Amino acid sequence: MGVSSSQPTLPEGFEFPPPPQNRHELRDRYGDKLLFRMSGFHSESRRRLNTVFDIFCTHSEPTKFWSESNLANFIQSTFPAESTPILLNAIPVLHQFLLRLGSFPYQNDPDRHLTLDVLKMAITLLLEYDSEQWTVHGEDQASFRVVAFQSMASWDPSATKPEEQRQRVKEDDAHLEQVLDSIQLSNFWSDPEYPKFVIKGPQLPPSYYPSSWSRDLHRLIPVNEFRSLLRLVLMTRLYQHGIDVQSFATCLPQLENVIDCMLAAFKEKSNNATAISWEIFNQIMERSMPHFLTGWARLLGPMYSTKILDNLSPSDSVSVTQALLREAFVPIFQQKASVPSAILDLPSWSQLTILMPFNPQIKTTSLCWPAASKQQLSLYDFYQAALTTQTQHHIILISGNNDQDSHLILGALLSKPPTGESGQIMINRIFQLKQIHRCFRPPTRISECPLQLHDNHASMTVLTKDRDAVNLTLNETSRSGQFSVQNASDLKIELKFNVDAIELLCVDRVEKPFRF
Repeated sequence: MGVSSSQPTLPEGFEFPPPPQNRHELRDRYGDKLLFRMSGFHSESRRRLNTVFDIFCTHSEPTKFWSESNLANFIQSTFPAESTPILLNAIPVLHQFLLRLGSFPYQNDPDRHLTLDVLKMAITLLLEYDSEQWTVHGEDQASFRVVAFQSMASWDPSATKPEEQRQRVKEDDAHLEQVLDSIQLSNFWSDPEYPKFVIKGPQLPPSYYPSSWSRDLHRLIPVNEFRSLLRLVLMTRLYQHGIDVQSFATCLPQLENVIDCMLAAFKEKSNNATAISWEIFNQIMERSMPHFLTGWARLLGPMYSTKILDNLSPSDSVSVTQALLREAFVPIFQQKASVPSAILDLPSWSQLTILMPFNPQIKTTSLCWPAASKQQLSLYDFYQAALTTQTQHHIILISGNNDQDSHLILGALLSKPPTGESGQIMINRIFQLKQIHRCFRPPTRISECPLQLHDNHASMTVLTKDRDAVNLTLNETSRSGQFSVQNASDLKIELKFNVDAIELLCVDRVEKPFRF
């Protein structure tokens, strides 16, 4: 699309649409732009969302909205009854998250009610982000982390509005400008006979609208609220991978243990045991939980999906609709689920998927060595198994215990060149699942280090962008290991442990997660 040197003139009677007059019109115009380019959220999906919203909503003239109880009534209908306590515990923080996120670009000053437009915007943003992540196999993106944090942070220690603290500057309008730029791109007239002749519509200056206060990151996420949301995310991932009710009921204690380990990552970096700041949230999400903000389709998909249930009437009652939803969605995720791993249970597998660079699926357990077997540990066998199998990616897991009698789970993601190419086994990332959730990775693929195999020990190393050297070493003679993180002048972490078990998992990249 170009601009002619001799500018064309608008045809007689043509007028550009009037600019958005308020924050609600801004959101609606921006939301329509997002929906237009989202192929998965087609017109039938939008009609379904309208229908579901109307059935479950509270109607208080002149506003229709979803209260916390409305949201609970809907979501409970798409999960088995055994998950109800977890869902009910998370509903208040989930409702708040959707309300603030759906108020974008004004998530720092959210709407009063979770209306249809607000809910639609929240779903659109989450699904667009999720889709982009899986398309490019990328890590978590800083721009969306900011919006997500602002949508979760409910505790304001200052209780002072930004406009009362400082003068508005350009950086405060970052999210507002993102919305205005998107609207502006489609606001033009082109000559039907000469499409390159273009007249742009009037500019939309940010100063015409309230600021989005995008730099406002002083609020905090209460740890108890984040715990509820984390529990919901982990449970949702379990059902995304497929789990029957009986398996879920038996793994609840392990689920709480995993949550404790993940929250320990935040507590390790902060003196505040009750709340999470932006700096800590940003650091942990980027390094150790890059896919915490993906996979929301299992939770939100039933709101708009016509793929599974195509017979829903706006005149249906809540109880009738709940029965239809329960019959349609609950059985989909009731297949037997198991993790072919001697070290990982289902919740810890769900935990592992959050720190991986892609959505992994275990093909087989290539090799497993338990200390109880009394067999000699051979690290060479593990190296050869990873080198000779056709799978490009492997996960090596180590279960051990230290002098404090604490159970540890550590591991690494290994990658090798495609079949037919010679090369070394490279270390994509090193992680710890217990007792603290940690993950370390190099800044780029070309900075990955190879797995080093010596006479009686193997060493795995990651050099992070902060110039920390992360080492995981195993000794087959003493059946022991060491995990350390250090820079040029400081030893930050050092864990020595006895090895209880080692296993090598062959994993595939799931190219297309379940879509609604």
